[in-house]
Amino acid sequence: MAFTVFEALHGIEDDIVKKGGLRQPWEEPRRRIGELVANCIVLPFNETAAEIAAHVFPRLVPRLDRERRKRIWADIFIAATAVAHRYGLVSHNRKDFEAIADQLPGDQILYLAVWKP
Repeated sequence: MAFTVFEALHGIEDDIVKKGGLRQPWEEPRRRIGELVANCIVLPFNETAAEIAAHVFPRLVPRLDRERRKRIWADIFIAATAVAHRYGLVSHNRKDFEAIADQLPGDQILYLAVWKP
């Protein structure tokens, strides 16, 4: 999913900025992400996903504490993309994805497999 790619690359770029622009330690992880993306189908965030996310946001986000609000927005986009394309999700973040699933419109279903490393 495009937002999963964003999250992975954002994590790298955020760490680079926090460490004063040191790119060296992140060359290998960035290369591995590139290889993974090149060998996968990256699902786009499309109009259907946008409609689903727009439905979930006002029903879920205002009820959350500030810290959870800061981290759940990307999960909403990821879940909306999965639902829009009729795919399931694998995550260790059961709490947030179940909260998102509870706010989906109409007959939409988020299939979630909980991954425990």
